[in-house]
Amino acid sequence: MLQEAEQQGFGTYGLGALITEPLDAGDSSGDHSLMNYGAIADPDGPAIEVRGWNPLRRRGRLVALFAVALAADFAMRFAFDRMVGSPPWTFLLLTATEWISGLCALLIPVAVMVRTPDAWISRRALFLGVLLGALTELLAAAGEGVIALNWWLLPTGMEPALRVPLTQGVYWTERLVGIAAAVLIGFALVQARTRPVPRRAWPWLGGALVLAAAAWLLAPGGGGVAGPAILTAALLGVGTLAGTYRLWAVLAGWFADESPRRPWALAGAGAAVSIVALVTWLVIIDWHVGGEPATIGFAVTATGSAILTLLAFADGLGART
Repeated sequence: MLQEAEQQGFGTYGLGALITEPLDAGDSSGDHSLMNYGAIADPDGPAIEVRGWNPLRRRGRLVALFAVALAADFAMRFAFDRMVGSPPWTFLLLTATEWISGLCALLIPVAVMVRTPDAWISRRALFLGVLLGALTELLAAAGEGVIALNWWLLPTGMEPALRVPLTQGVYWTERLVGIAAAVLIGFALVQARTRPVPRRAWPWLGGALVLAAAAWLLAPGGGGVAGPAILTAALLGVGTLAGTYRLWAVLAGWFADESPRRPWALAGAGAAVSIVALVTWLVIIDWHVGGEPATIGFAVTATGSAILTLLAFADGLGART
């Protein structure tokens, strides 16, 4: 039931146009036209400040969007949990993990905006990526909401002509949005890096990425509702590449001791723990081994990864010094 919210060109000029320096107002020095907004000088009067368009300039808008998203996410997941009834405690543990991870995904855009108020302008690719990550979480909750809605409408339920396309549409949209989120976040973090990965770290980095990719490819992900087998395989492959790209961007920055070090260390630790969670999930679901201890291990690692990732963004992940 858990959906990975991590699997996360724009415009005529490509992705490169979305990233400009500095990535964080408080972490760079010098005269930057983007951060020190230009002015139109009037010889007979004061300068007129000119700002770029920013749909989230007011933090109140972001707070309102977060409140609405949180309420929608809670309502859809609560409806699904009510449908399940009285499940075993392991299911409740996984549900709590899902709720905490979803809350972290919804909080990340707020954390980025609080850390960098002009993130829409100075860190646009990263900000768009985390916004799409939050949307991925909402779509995952919507998938459970559709199942719950069909149950509440029993004994007739929704007509198959409506239910099947709706379920497939939510699933496909969630996966595609998650892929876009992963690519944007990975691209933004790669652009923020300034140091190469030491050669001694290459085997560790490569091994971690291969392990994560194998877990994504082997673990079941609800592909049965995705439609034709060839499209399902293509979606799985592209999603794995996007997720691996984001992991590589985070882990490479961690191994390279990028500055500021604390957010990169938090993000790297979160990525490493997420790989453990992926492998544990594969063991539980696909190999049917481990039992309750493996379920507890997955819940702890998945929750820890979500919290560490949130803390990394709140601490300025992707900002240059």
